[in-house]
Amino acid sequence: VNREVDVTKENLDILKAEYKSNVDILNSKIEQQNIISNNSSYKEELKNQEIILRKNLNSLEEEITSRSNQLVSAAEQIKFLTNENSELQITIDEIHYAPNNDYKSELESIISKSTALIKVLNKSAHSMLLQADVYEQKHGNKNSRIIELDNEIEKYNKSYLLLNEEKGNISIKNAEYSSEKAHYYSSLKNIYGVENNDIDSFNSDLYSQDELENEIKIIENKLENIGVVNYLAKTDFEQLNTRHQDISVSIEDLTTSKKELLTHIKEIEDEIEFRIDSSFNSISVHFGEIFEQLFPGGKGSLELTNKENLLETGIEINVQPKGKKVKKLSLLSGGERSLAAIAFLFAIFKSFPSPFYILDEVEAALDDANLHRMINLLNYVRDDAQFIIVTHQQQTMHAGDVLYGVTMEPGSGSRIFIKTKSEFENLISNEGKKNE
Repeated sequence: VNREVDVTKENLDILKAEYKSNVDILNSKIEQQNIISNNSSYKEELKNQEIILRKNLNSLEEEITSRSNQLVSAAEQIKFLTNENSELQITIDEIHYAPNNDYKSELESIISKSTALIKVLNKSAHSMLLQADVYEQKHGNKNSRIIELDNEIEKYNKSYLLLNEEKGNISIKNAEYSSEKAHYYSSLKNIYGVENNDIDSFNSDLYSQDELENEIKIIENKLENIGVVNYLAKTDFEQLNTRHQDISVSIEDLTTSKKELLTHIKEIEDEIEFRIDSSFNSISVHFGEIFEQLFPGGKGSLELTNKENLLETGIEINVQPKGKKVKKLSLLSGGERSLAAIAFLFAIFKSFPSPFYILDEVEAALDDANLHRMINLLNYVRDDAQFIIVTHQQQTMHAGDVLYGVTMEPGSGSRIFIKTKSEFENLISNEGKKNE
């Protein structure tokens, strides 16, 4: 927790330093904005000057137009007078040779006056042309000044736009700083219960400028010790994190599936143990009953070798023929073992009945006495099910209802025949008589 407090304090100090830097930048930009405002006033003044110059220019253009019209009129008058002068000159030449001297003198006087008037008009036209040149020059100067003012206004407009853009960037950074500050305030409040007023009242003067600079150097050294920044680390982390999340989900699914499977396995094992236990008890009871039929006066029992683990237990058959000690099945004679096995087999039949059973020479190792006991057992249970027995014993054949026989005949191979019990007994009887 102390480490987290220290880290949070460090982050808060960094944020305060950044805030101070941003405030300085903002103050600088505010000064620039004031300059922009002053420039805006100057720009307005330039615009007013431009308006005045354009008004003066319009006045000059109107005056130039008027003077131009006067020049055209004067030129037309000069042309007219020149033509008149030519005509008068012709008249003078005619008069010169005329006999009337008085009329000649009068004409010369008129010509002299006309010539003087033409000179005056030429002088006036020349003066007008000079004035027109002056106005044209003033008009050009005004145009140049207007162009200069337009360029200057455009330059200030660009500066104004750039400063406005910079102001917008600073506003965005300030908003980001405020958002980060609010985030840290919220973190401090949620983790440590620190209120905003307590944070605002934090005494930043506890750290001097030198201490802050030393702290900055320490942080910079730590950054240098970190080494080269791997810019792909974030992408790699995101990929690995995504893979980790996928694997975690898979593990969670597998864990859930495993639990479900283990639950089902436990249920199945419990069911198996229950059925093994109930089946064993039923078979054990029937085994004792059937063993007493096959071994009159004897006793037989079944015992589990591992009662604690019914899924892996075995079965031990204990028998005690009449007049003998309790023995294991392995200690009996071959006939006794076969008869005990038949008892166990029929105990299973009685516990789990079936419509029919197939026995393949199960009585082959029995002597006549034990075979007779087995046949009596078959007669006892034959009403409940059918038995198909493969045998070579005539006693067993006599106990059957229908016989299916296979015999070998010379030259014809095997032959199959079917005989009922009565037919078989007659056949045996006839064979006996022939032998006598």
